[in-house]
Amino acid sequence: MFEDTTRTLVFFVPIAAVVVGLLIWILAIRGTMVTRFGTKAALKEKDSALGDDDILIVFDWSGKVIYFPTIIASAVCALLMVLKEGGIMNWPDANTLGGCWLAVFFINFLMEEYDLTIKVLIIATLAILAVCLWLAFFGWLGSSAEYVCNHVKFGISSRGYLILGLIFALAIGISWLKGVFRYVVFTPNVMMVKAGVTEGSELIVREKYDIRVCTVDFMERLFGFGRIIITFTDTRRLPVTLLVWNINSKSRSLDHIRSIIAIDRPNHVADPEPAETGQTPSDKPS
Repeated sequence: MFEDTTRTLVFFVPIAAVVVGLLIWILAIRGTMVTRFGTKAALKEKDSALGDDDILIVFDWSGKVIYFPTIIASAVCALLMVLKEGGIMNWPDANTLGGCWLAVFFINFLMEEYDLTIKVLIIATLAILAVCLWLAFFGWLGSSAEYVCNHVKFGISSRGYLILGLIFALAIGISWLKGVFRYVVFTPNVMMVKAGVTEGSELIVREKYDIRVCTVDFMERLFGFGRIIITFTDTRRLPVTLLVWNINSKSRSLDHIRSIIAIDRPNHVADPEPAETGQTPSDKPS
């Protein structure tokens, strides 16, 4: 009984300490904590001239979003293995199921490792079909497939599929969580770069940066993702690349924001220059 209690305490005490530490940290900085969810309302409150269409907030997703088909395949394979391990169904074979999962993962890996365009995918597909036709012409297609199936075996349990799917899902979830505190805000006048939990941020006027939208990656584009590339007039500063979702809408919002020359600030009228009015400083009325 004593040993069981000790093990339970040893297991839960570190978890409780982490939770308490996080709560204390959140309470300590709650007055200065800023997230992307309240940024738009705060900007509109500070500047009434800004509308909803004049503010765009984006953050950088992890490149692991490309592995979304692998996550789905992991969930499906885990379900089938649960049914198979429970004796509810005898099909499919564990090695066959593992081979299908490995094929999906391998295709995802190639598409993440290399920026595959539609042209490259079409060429690769035609090349694979040509090889299959060549093997079929000499009667080697069936024997080649049988050889691969007999020598490349890849069986995983239901828990293994769940763990693999959770690993990729965790990478995507962490990038979303980071995006709560690390994001970029575009307005007609300035760009705000937020990279922290508190109120601090960097403001960059629009004359000192430029924006380019890139959607050449076929897999990213298929799932609605694209890249916003920010370059700076100061060449010593490296470009910033953001992988964003719903790139069609984000691109239209950027075009709208960049088309606005400037938003005038209320109660701010500049004094005319002497060269423009023909007056000297001493000629100005007191």
